[in-house]
Amino acid sequence: MANSVTLPAPRKATTAFVVIVPALAFFVLVAAQLPALHHLVPALQGFWSDRPGEMEVAPHAWISLFVVAVLNVLPGIWNLHAALIMVSSLGAAFSLGLLFKAMQSDRWRVWEAVLLLALVAAQPLVIYLTVNANESIPFALTFGMLVYAANRLDVNGDVQSQMTFGLFLPLLALVRPEVAVFIPVLAFLVPLRDRAARRDIRAFTALFLVSILPTFLVLFSLYCLVSSLEASPLEFLRLFLDPVSSLASAPGDMVEAQLYPMLYLTPLVVFMLGYTLLVGQGRRHMGGAFVALALPAMLAGANALFGWGVDYRMPAAVLVATSAAWIASTELQAKGRKGAIIALGLCAALGWGVPLTGGAKGFAGPAPQHAVERPGVTGLLRLAPQY
Repeated sequence: MANSVTLPAPRKATTAFVVIVPALAFFVLVAAQLPALHHLVPALQGFWSDRPGEMEVAPHAWISLFVVAVLNVLPGIWNLHAALIMVSSLGAAFSLGLLFKAMQSDRWRVWEAVLLLALVAAQPLVIYLTVNANESIPFALTFGMLVYAANRLDVNGDVQSQMTFGLFLPLLALVRPEVAVFIPVLAFLVPLRDRAARRDIRAFTALFLVSILPTFLVLFSLYCLVSSLEASPLEFLRLFLDPVSSLASAPGDMVEAQLYPMLYLTPLVVFMLGYTLLVGQGRRHMGGAFVALALPAMLAGANALFGWGVDYRMPAAVLVATSAAWIASTELQAKGRKGAIIALGLCAALGWGVPLTGGAKGFAGPAPQHAVERPGVTGLLRLAPQY
């Protein structure tokens, strides 16, 4: 027809490998160079050498046990430390690739997405915890996916988003038994988001059960796996109850130790709060922003209160992951995208340059002298070797 309108061809999506491959090369290169600069923990100073050392894995670290078991059966693994560094670097690069795909679906330009993710990878905490084969990768993936699902639940509120959020909750139990205590708290987000459920207790209860049912299924499967070790149901249940059964002796010291690495992320927090409170479109994503900021605070508070022994840098690393997941899953306007890039740039500059955090040496060094001495708690997830 003469008057027909020709629609523009859809823009071809750029493959995520434009992010994954450079990110993997970057983390491996940094891992190879940092030992010479003495920025790694002493136990990993020689992980590229022919002295692999011994690897200890906590008995209830499900993801860690699986990764180490797979590496042990692979032929040609001459150094378990180096292999774990590669796995950690690959996990970080793959996480950035997932964020890139999410940003493309939210109409980010390729150069904007690549620049923002490069700033995420340049954060001192991200580099240090990745190349030290720390537990940060499972933490970051789990909390980041929860924020992504919560943001979609906040915008869509349909059955599919509710089920997706519930399917991500069991990951907390797999990452570490201690953080499984957050599962029932987060499960309440599903019925609270539904207007009908807030008015009808039966609908509220039904939605809550739907969101937490996958967790029960995963825990039952885990118990079936460990039942061959003659573990009673009560012993299995204690794995998730003991972490909140006693209080730490000096929680204030740990709160202060965890606060220092988080302060350099202030520009990112200010951007998220400003966008959700001041921009009309940002109010649609207020629930996801609340989850992104609440999860690191909950982790820091529980770690200090109950003495879980989580690395004092971990809440700040989780904050980077949850904030990046929120930005990637939010349809930011052009000014909002520039604001996110500027905020992450300021965070990187503060993290490397301000004496408050001590730059790279501050993050790579030992815990501050005033930090509480972390007690040895059974069931901790340790991807890095324990000596």
